[in-house]
Amino acid sequence: MAYVGVGYYRKTTAPDALEATWTTALLFDKGLGTGMVKGAFSNGYCGNHVVTYFLPDGSNAGTFDLLIERSGAAYRLSWRTEGRVVFTGLGVETTDGLAIGFTKVE
Repeated sequence: MAYVGVGYYRKTTAPDALEATWTTALLFDKGLGTGMVKGAFSNGYCGNHVVTYFLPDGSNAGTFDLLIERSGAAYRLSWRTEGRVVFTGLGVETTDGLAIGFTKVE
């Protein structure tokens, strides 16, 4: 099975954080993961950020450097660990956040 997933980064009252909700095909029947994106969001989503994800059971799923870039109405995302891209994705802006889809880089 391919490693694909969807997620949502929701704005918070803090200008430097987004709440994450996510899942993958492998976690489909186990619930939703959570997370927190830290960075500067006062001028939109673009830039370099740090995101920490948690599995549905609350255990740590990893911390990644997250780059968000914009092209027209779409966003391109890449997650890095130890300087290497491990996930890539696309996103679209909603009224209160960013809806994303992603896949693992093989």
